[in-house]
Amino acid sequence: MNGAIEAAFIGRLAQDPELRTSAAGKPWARLSMAVGNGDDTQWVSVLTFGEIAEQLCAAMHKGDKLYVEGTLRLNEWTGREGEKRTGLSVAAWKAEKLGAIGRSKTAPSERRARSAASS
Repeated sequence: MNGAIEAAFIGRLAQDPELRTSAAGKPWARLSMAVGNGDDTQWVSVLTFGEIAEQLCAAMHKGDKLYVEGTLRLNEWTGREGEKRTGLSVAAWKAEKLGAIGRSKTAPSERRARSAASS
C-alpha cells in the first residue's frame, strides 16, 4: 500500500464542469460538488483527468448526481492576501452519473429530441 487515502461519495454538481487542457496537452476538469443535505452539506473539489474529464464535461450539468471514487490530495497555495492556504481535493479515477429511479440517464435535451422525433 502506498499510504494514499481513498474516498468514495455521492453528491451533486455545484456548476457545469469545464474542460481544460494542461500545458502538456492533456484534458482535465475541476468539479465542485455538494455532498450531504441541508446544514450538513460539505463542498468537495474533484479533479478529473483524460477520458473521464472529457466524458463528464460532455454529459454532466449543474445539479446532476454523481458517484466518485478517488484519492484524497492535500493542496497548498498562497491566498490573495499572501496567506498560506491548504485544502483537500479528490483526484478521481472513477466518476459515474447517477439517474433517478425510473428515469433515463439521458440528458433532458436528448430526451426532448427523441420524443419529438418519435412524434
